[in-house]
Amino acid sequence: MGVYVNWWKLDPWFTIRLIFHGWHSNSPLSHPKLTQRAFFGDRFPLSSVIPFQRRMNRYESYLWPFSMMQPFARASSILRQIRNDGSSGEKVLVMAGTQDKLMTPKVTEETAEFYRAAAGEKREGVRVSFVDGAGHHLQNDVQWKDSAGKLFQFYKGIESPISD
Repeated sequence: MGVYVNWWKLDPWFTIRLIFHGWHSNSPLSHPKLTQRAFFGDRFPLSSVIPFQRRMNRYESYLWPFSMMQPFARASSILRQIRNDGSSGEKVLVMAGTQDKLMTPKVTEETAEFYRAAAGEKREGVRVSFVDGAGHHLQNDVQWKDSAGKLFQFYKGIESPISD
């Protein structure tokens, strides 16, 4: 829910634009400036938003955002499946950009806490990582290599009982 509240704060014309556009599901992303503001950090050039928008879906399901407001899986079940391999260490990475206006640091920390609470008394196994200057679309922003590097470092740190 926090992500959608943040989007509404980011775009105060959200509701009016949605009505004006006949409730079109891509109304919040109907202009490159809107897409840039919602998905990218300050360094992402507006000229790069248009090619990005060409790859976006033209329509989005209205049920999808509503379904994301409630957990669709129990964190304890997810952690149990991940840890079922007998290994230890961090198994969940929650990563966001420092300029993400949707998954703000508060929302990112709440997501990590969702998994830490399910981890039990030790509250371990969850890493939070922020990519400096990146927006919501880490993999497409200017800092995509930094994002990929943090993901790779996390991957390399996963302990596995399987030996080479």
